[in-house]
Amino acid sequence: WTDPDQMARTEGSEEGVKDAPLESVDELLLIPGVKREDYDKLNPYVTIYGSGLININGAGPPVIMSLDDSIDEDMAQRIIEHRDLKPFKAKGEANNVAGFEKLLNLPISVKADVFRVFSTAASDDGIKRSIECVLDAGGKVLYWKEF
Repeated sequence: WTDPDQMARTEGSEEGVKDAPLESVDELLLIPGVKREDYDKLNPYVTIYGSGLININGAGPPVIMSLDDSIDEDMAQRIIEHRDLKPFKAKGEANNVAGFEKLLNLPISVKADVFRVFSTAASDDGIKRSIECVLDAGGKVLYWKEF
């Protein structure tokens, strides 16, 4: 979908592609083969912003488990319990969690520089408004959607 050329590697693979980076997560729905139900499941866990590293201090169990096949739900929960007591200040500190020490080369960080905010407000007369935005650490708005 975002490769830099128009060369089809399989027949029809370049039809309708953007050949540019995604501008919002919603564009995943434009990619052939991405189904709405799959998108709805993935949406809380994916972003088009950031460095590509997983913030180990903010990731939920499914994201932590996606880092390596050997990370099960129990190990992900141990990471969360550890960071709830004392957030990780350096990547290497994750090795203090039992079972995690052999996973030294994971694509993790200990802080985030991009944040997703979702807010919904409703009035007494039933009017409802939702806003989703993505901000960088300096407060710059990277994405804004109202519905």
